Amino acid sequence: MTSRGTFNVIFMSSYWLHLWSTMLPQEEQDTMRNGATLLESVAKGFNKESRR
Repeated sequence: MTSRGTFNVIFMSSYWLHLWSTMLPQEEQDTMRNGATLLESVAKGFNKESRR
């Protein structure tokens, strides 16, 4: 898989985590959103690497 493909997979995973977390109680929402934010950061790192 290319870096761009990896970026897309990670970014979409973070999107679905954000969406799914809205159906959970508040404490679990916070945990899921933190995980999604971390995934977004990783995806942005892959995106920067693929531009080099």
